[in-house]
Formats: sequence, structure tokens, C-alpha cells
Amino acid sequence: MQITLPLVIIAVGSVALVALRDWRLLVAALVVQWGGLGLLLLDLMPSGRAGWVELTTALVSGVVLGWTVLSLHNVSPGDVRGLDEAERDSWQYRRERRAQNARQEGLADRALLWVTALAGGVAGFGLARLYSLGGPDDAMLAFYWIVLSGALSMVVHGARDLMKVGTGLVVVLNAVALLVETMTLGSLSDVTLGLLAACRLAVVVLISYLMVVLKVRFLDADLDDLFDTRAENDAGEMAIVAAGGGYYYAGSDEEVVEAEGEEEITQAGLEEEDEVPAGG
Repeated sequence: MQITLPLVIIAVGSVALVALRDWRLLVAALVVQWGGLGLLLLDLMPSGRAGWVELTTALVSGVVLGWTVLSLHNVSPGDVRGLDEAERDSWQYRRERRAQNARQEGLADRALLWVTALAGGVAGFGLARLYSLGGPDDAMLAFYWIVLSGALSMVVHGARDLMKVGTGLVVVLNAVALLVETMTLGSLSDVTLGLLAACRLAVVVLISYLMVVLKVRFLDADLDDLFDTRAENDAGEMAIVAAGGGYYYAGSDEEVVEAEGEEEITQAGLEEEDEVPAGG
């Protein structure tokens, strides 16, 4: 198996997709990996149609995601009208906490991400040797590298990072498209190639739309900050508890207030219900 330039580009993009968390760098890594996929198809396919379609789709997707990320990154509290003082303070607090978390992230945490990415690359090389799926060796190695990088991207940080789960989903779809295009040996029609590209563009547009909605609705598109803020709010909310034979609302100050309009349930009442014979 010969390591060509497209495979090197795909490997660099795959490692970066797993190891990096900055949204701008993730968009660049996605475009790099996708570009390597297009160059690989240009080498494998005589007509080159699939390769040019992939390169065009990668460029359009990179522009859409890049414009969205840069637009959201440059928004400040002063740019949004109608915010009260509490909302501005909350926004500023989340930004400061995000910067503090980035500074506190240790070398071991960063090293773990890079080790995970490299382990995925080694696993992809082994899978390509064991399960070639009947395709060219270069294409199968690229397929496993791409699909593993997408899966690891979604698993490692996907639960709390919308960009991670979005790029991971697009990368997995890219791997499926590569497998389909190599298995058919360039016999796909223009309509089929267009549909493959349109599906991934639709996912990219959906990810961009969700980020904008989160920014407009919650003033923050970072799920990590939103979950942490929600957890802090839940700590101060009141909860329904059972005490003294009835249902009560208990606040964070441990003061117990009897719920209005709630019917008290006593032990005597439960015993009377148990004594009622079945059927009336």
C-alpha cells in the first residue's frame, strides 16, 4: 500500500478533527480532509467527475460553516439590542468562564485527545488490511480513517459540542459517499452524485441553522456553557418533597412550605382505601 499525497492530507484532517475543539480550526480540518478525499477520487476515477463534485461540495460547505462560525464568534453583548442588564451580565460571565476553562485545560487533557486521534489512525490502518471490502487499498484506508475520525469526533465531545457532533456526522456521510463512489468504479450518474452532495450540504446548512438559533434564543451556541448554566439554575430551584404525610415545596433555603390546593395524604386514609373490598 503506497501512501500518497491525498492520503497524507486525509490523515492530517482526520487527526485534527478529533484532537481540536476550536470551531474555526474544526471547519479548516473538515475542509482539509474533504479536499484530500476529492484529490483521492481524482486519482482513482478516470473521468474525475466524483472528485470535482467532492471538491466543490467541500468548498461550499466550508464557506457556509466558516461564515456562520466567524459571524457568531464576533458577536458581542453590545451588538444585540433589547438585552437587559442581567442578560448582559450572564453573557459576559459565560464568556469569561469559557476562557478560564480553556486556560485550565491541562496538558494531559490535550495529549489524551491527540493519543485518541492517533489510535484511531492506527486502527484504521489495521482495519483496511483486515477488511478491504473489495475496493482499492488507498480508498479503503481513506474510508476507515474518515469514518473513524467522524465517529471519534462525535463520541469524544459530541454530547456537549454542537460543532463536534455536526462535523462528525458530515465526515461519516463523506465516508459513506467515498465507499459508494469507489465501489461503483465511476459508474454513478450525475443525478446520483448530485444527490450525494445535496444530502451533505443539507446537513451543513442544518448545523449552521441550529447554531444561529441557539445564539439568538439563548445568547450562546456553546452547549457546554448552556448545560453548565442550566445545572446552576437547577441547584436553586424548588423541588416537590413528601413530608409529614403530604406534598410540599422545598426551596434551596431548606424552608418547607405546604403546597396550596394539594390534598393531604395520611396513613389513615391509605388504610381506609386498603379496606375497601374489590369491586365496590
